[in-house]
Parts: sequence; structure tokens; C-alpha cells
Amino acid sequence: MYPIIVVIRILNEEKLLSKELVGYEKYHTKVKYRLISSIW
Repeated sequence: MYPIIVVIRILNEEKLLSKELVGYEKYHTKVKYRLISSIW
């Protein structure tokens, strides 16, 4: 159950960062994996 909660939290955080943080969209497109290299 805990991994599911973590994944949901990460996805929600990505949405928030995309909306609120200037330049995050550019970073998001440039950096393919942000959590675990080659996985996520």
C-alpha cells in the first residue's frame, strides 16, 4: 500500500510543480528521469 501512496504523491507533486514553478516544464522536458535513473 505504501508504494501506491508514494506514486500518487509524486504524480501530484509533478502537477503542482508544472503549474507553480517557472521553468519546470523546460526542466521536465530536458531531464527524462528525475527520481530513479533510467526508471522514473
